[in-house]
Amino acid sequence: MNEHIVRARSDLLFTEPFFGTLLLGLALIHDSKRIKTMATDGKSLFYNEKFVAGLFKLLLVGVLVHEVLHVMLLHPVRRNGRDPDKWNVACDLAINPIVIKYGFQLPPDKLWDDKYADCTWTADDIYNDLPDDWREKYDVPTWGAVNDLPPEAKVNPAEFETNVRIKINQALQQAKEAGKLPGDIERIFGNVLKPLVNWTSVLWPFFTSRGGEEFNWRRPNRGYIGEDIYLPSIDSDLCGPVGIIIDVSGSTFEHVEQFWGEIVAIMQQVRPEKLYLVQVDTQIPEDRPPIIFTPEDDLRLHKFEAGGGGGTSFVPGFHWLAENAHDLEAIVYLTDMECNHYPRGKDVPQCPVLWVSCHQRDVSADVPFGDVIYMPPKND
Repeated sequence: MNEHIVRARSDLLFTEPFFGTLLLGLALIHDSKRIKTMATDGKSLFYNEKFVAGLFKLLLVGVLVHEVLHVMLLHPVRRNGRDPDKWNVACDLAINPIVIKYGFQLPPDKLWDDKYADCTWTADDIYNDLPDDWREKYDVPTWGAVNDLPPEAKVNPAEFETNVRIKINQALQQAKEAGKLPGDIERIFGNVLKPLVNWTSVLWPFFTSRGGEEFNWRRPNRGYIGEDIYLPSIDSDLCGPVGIIIDVSGSTFEHVEQFWGEIVAIMQQVRPEKLYLVQVDTQIPEDRPPIIFTPEDDLRLHKFEAGGGGGTSFVPGFHWLAENAHDLEAIVYLTDMECNHYPRGKDVPQCPVLWVSCHQRDVSADVPFGDVIYMPPKND
């Protein structure tokens, strides 16, 4: 293991724990035969000994941050068959301004264009914006390349993105605890972390419309006690238990990662006192039993593993909730709505139901109960 990289990584852990923590997730591999400088495939960090030895320490730190940003912005799984050289140019034009923004240094031959230097352009945006004669204006990067995630990693793009999401949130937590969270960093990673539905506005009417106490007279508003005015406090814990059913049939597997992102957002934004999570295809997978979360559980740090992969039935999830969760205030079903097998009788829920469909088509007339909303794809 290269001592220069180890020292630079250790320094980052103390000075910039957000980036240092993320860098720890990459395996260091010396490959001076195949790699002339440095590169990453999302799983490993490959380096050439001579290249590393020839960099001043500050430049080495900057190049390491450059490489970890490729991973955190999902570049190893986002090329999708596009020109690899042009993709590397687009990726570097997107991340080099971020590296510089946070006070790091890069080699003088770094790719740069003032047009893309405001840290708001994604690699996809830049790739689509580059002219046909882009090679005449930009040189293909000679260091800090990003390669595709290798097949031997045995991880599909959705799983990779889930793992990256967890690592980013862990790094954010580490940096916050150290009091060294880079400013505006959560906006930079918005495409990775941001849910697609505003669950506060979507779910809150379900709870307030069901007669819950909006004001708490037993816990008076302390702001007025000194004036001998006895007013109720606004109860911030109005949201009761919520049931979440996630469709893990074969037709939804490409959406499962985003489904989990929405579940994390529900817990963060709405903070139900309990969250019952049930995975279902035509049945509840034996190796993925229902889980009950509470506000003390940080779902951002929980690795979600989907089961299922078969057909679709809307019955088992509602049946399990009817048998095991009698105090629900609402049920959310994340699905593609590719099914017409609904529960009947005692399994029909008595609380409001929200169907969240990843396919944009009108199925309201087919749904025997509840409301239907559309969850747009992440690239909308």
